[in-house]
Amino acid sequence: MDLRLLPAAIVCWVAAIIALVSAVAAWWVAGVLVAAAGLAALVRGRAGRPAVRSLALVVVAAAGLGAGVAASVAFRVHDRERASIVDFDGAGSVQVVLEVDEWPRQRSGDPGGHLDASRVLVPGTVEAVRTSHDTRAARGGILLLGAGFDLGALVPGERIAIRATVLRSTRPGLVAAVLVGSGQPTVLGRAPPYFRAAAAVRRALSAVAAEALPTDAAGLLPALVLGDESATLPTVRGDFQDSGLTHLTAVSGANFAILALCVLGACAAAGLPLPARAALTAAAMVAFVGLVGPTGSVVRAAVMGLVGVAALALRRGRQPLVALFAAVVVLMLIRPVLARDIGFALSVAATAGLVLWSPVLRDRLVAARVPDTLASLLAVTVVAQVVTLPLLIAFSGRVPLGGLVANLLAGPAIPIVTVVGTLAAVAAPVVPPIAEVAVRATGPELWWVITVARWCARIGVIEVPGGATAGVLLVAACVIVGGVWKYGSRGGQRARTRGGGDRGPPGGAGGRRDRRRGARECG
Repeated sequence: MDLRLLPAAIVCWVAAIIALVSAVAAWWVAGVLVAAAGLAALVRGRAGRPAVRSLALVVVAAAGLGAGVAASVAFRVHDRERASIVDFDGAGSVQVVLEVDEWPRQRSGDPGGHLDASRVLVPGTVEAVRTSHDTRAARGGILLLGAGFDLGALVPGERIAIRATVLRSTRPGLVAAVLVGSGQPTVLGRAPPYFRAAAAVRRALSAVAAEALPTDAAGLLPALVLGDESATLPTVRGDFQDSGLTHLTAVSGANFAILALCVLGACAAAGLPLPARAALTAAAMVAFVGLVGPTGSVVRAAVMGLVGVAALALRRGRQPLVALFAAVVVLMLIRPVLARDIGFALSVAATAGLVLWSPVLRDRLVAARVPDTLASLLAVTVVAQVVTLPLLIAFSGRVPLGGLVANLLAGPAIPIVTVVGTLAAVAAPVVPPIAEVAVRATGPELWWVITVARWCARIGVIEVPGGATAGVLLVAACVIVGGVWKYGSRGGQRARTRGGGDRGPPGGAGGRRDRRRGARECG
């Protein structure tokens, strides 16, 4: 197992978390890490033992990359602290001109620390502010919040004007201000063609689903396929939260795996060479990110997928942990705000847990005479629930009691909905009748998932005292127990192999191998 990138991933992540607090903190982190890298380089130059030189090189790489993350965050945080949009904090209602940066999202609460209500959240960049006296240029990253009027139809790249109240953001990050909208937005400039096409796909799928499915299922299908929760009923969203199924509405690795398999299969059927297959798969992944939006789980899965595609093109073996650690490092460099994103943290934790511990649990279940398919389902579900539970406690302090059962029951239906729903999304803008047939085919599975969520939500949710402290302690406990379990089981397997393996006849090859191994172990 190649863990050389693990220190770099951890250092970059921690550096980004601290650096997002303020520009001063960012420069302090960068300075400390540069000093650490220099010291490690000095040790490597003077060390004679290869092991020490290798360890020093790992430290140099981790500290150097972490310093790069901290320095890049320092410049961005400096821009946030000097953003002119905050000059209008307390100025009352003003007309703001801004560009939409991402797809609108449904969120509870306010990332700026001001409101506590279910709102539509739209990330954007301010260009100008119009007051009753004049129009002033203004800059700064913002989050536009609104309720009671239509922000969900906005498209990335659109320029809009909207009346809003400006509130300075009080939380770490790159958002300078929160805009509380108080009227309908006016579109001043159209989005780029690509985002208009993506919006057409999203609208077409929602329209076909609304005609072919019951209201609750029609709102859930776009959420499961594209991460578009704009039409999801509040009751369904609440049941998903209380049953531990919210992660299903976040596009993640499973969606990208299905996309990659489809594209690679089509390319193989067309007889394309390996480099062309890799290039088309990478292009499809990038396009899918634009379609669903660059949330934490999406960009993690996309970068891991691109690393995997690069390995395919270079004919390298699959190393999922290396891809995961590389994805963390790259994303901390280009999108450091993900360091404080709960979706990104849950995605990374679940991926690492599945790679490390899911095969071990599956093998143990199979050894206990559990059927292969059921063992795989149980292993994936249990490991994902266990490794993400501490983070859920740390961020929310709530634990759905029916989460494990809900995921076990709903899990088998999700791949069907994802595959058929993706085909429907592709066909919806072009051939609506075919899309309608595909959407209707997902009806029974969607009914089952909604029913499971409703049943398991009734089991209840417990509030865990301690919040972040309890979460950190649980993380430490999971790492220790998981490490002992994983590597302890390896040791036990080696011992059983040595003690009960097929040695063959005493004078045969098996006996000679055992005698040679015994001689090596004894001296």
